[in-house]
Amino acid sequence: FFLWLWWNFFRAAMRKIVQRKNLILLGLSLSIFAFLVHSFGDFDLYNPSLTTITFFILALAVVRLKENQQYCVQNSVLTKTVLLLIMVMVIFLGGMNLREILAGRKAKQSVELINKNRLSEGRAMLQRALSYQPDNPAYWYKLSAIDRHTAFLQKDFSALKKAIESMQKAIALNPDPA
Repeated sequence: FFLWLWWNFFRAAMRKIVQRKNLILLGLSLSIFAFLVHSFGDFDLYNPSLTTITFFILALAVVRLKENQQYCVQNSVLTKTVLLLIMVMVIFLGGMNLREILAGRKAKQSVELINKNRLSEGRAMLQRALSYQPDNPAYWYKLSAIDRHTAFLQKDFSALKKAIESMQKAIALNPDPA
């Protein structure tokens, strides 16, 4: 699909550039072409800011192509299906990112509370972060550190037991930092 997108764009662009001598479209096409050639050696499409710029330039070029209705969609059923799939993916990935963002905020708040020596509130906030991302080993390590610190301050054996359980969960998820 990725190659098909670029092939169709460049084929339509070359036709229009040759027929109408459209220099703006030529410049946009060459900038996209230069980016894609550069991506053979250094894959920059993983970077959202660069990808956004590339697809923005592509959108500008497509607008230039559609000025005379030369670039049109052949199969509307295929277009609707692809758009539906893209919308489903955006909703799914957006939900995944939302969970990560919420977990990150809760973890940041927990660190702020812990720095103010409000350990129980910090622990509760970190557990909220874990409810969004239960497989994040960094959160489990932090929870273990809080419980260990609480156990030594209050001489509480149950807190030490919680610290050990949290550390075991963190090690099971990612043994490298341990």
